[in-house]
Amino acid sequence: DLLIRVSDLTGSIPVAREAIASLVQLENPRAYTTLAARISELENILVGDSLIQFDLKEIRWLLSNAIKLLSQSDSSEARSIVISHGLKDKPELGDTYARLVPLGDHDLSDTPDQLNRLLDAIQQELPRKFLGVSVKNPRKSQILEYLISSVSGSYAPEVHTVLGDIVQRFPDQPFGKAADRALSTMGQSPERQMAPETGEETVTL
Repeated sequence: DLLIRVSDLTGSIPVAREAIASLVQLENPRAYTTLAARISELENILVGDSLIQFDLKEIRWLLSNAIKLLSQSDSSEARSIVISHGLKDKPELGDTYARLVPLGDHDLSDTPDQLNRLLDAIQQELPRKFLGVSVKNPRKSQILEYLISSVSGSYAPEVHTVLGDIVQRFPDQPFGKAADRALSTMGQSPERQMAPETGEETVTL
C-alpha cells in the first residue's frame, strides 16, 4: 500500500523512482497492475497528454529504467508490460524497440501470446517488394534486428520457422544475418561455447 501510494508521479519523482524499482522486485499482481498504470502515465506525459508539467528528461530516464527493470524479470506480467511498451512506435518515448532486446534472455515459449505478438511484429516489419524489388529501409532493418534479438532465447518451433524464412529470403541484409546468428546460437551459451571434442573455447561471430 505504501509503495503504491508513493509511486504516484504527482509526488516526489525521486521517491517515485525508488518505489517503482521496489514494486518490480515484489512480483505481486497488485504491484504489476500499479506498474502498468505508472508506465502508461509516463508515456502520456512524454506524448503531451498530461496537464501537469514535468522535467521531460527525468521522465524519459524514469520510463527507460522502469522498462529495463521489468525486462529482467521472469514474470509473464512484467514481460507483457515490456512488450506493450516496446511495440509502441512513438519517437517521443525513445527507441522503444531497443528496449525489447533483453527479452532475448528469456524463453517466451511458456507465454505463446506474448511470443506471437513479437513474431507478428517481425512479419509486419519485413521489407515489401515494389516491382519485384525489395524496398530497403534502414530504420525498419534496425527494428527487425531488435525484434529478432527479443525472440532469440525462445526455442519454440515457430521461432525457428520465422527466422529460417528470414535467413533464406534476406541472407545479405543485416537483419538476415542477425536471424542466422540467432539460429546458430539457440540452445547454447550466448557468451562462450566449448568445442565438443577439444574443449577449446570457440567464439560465434
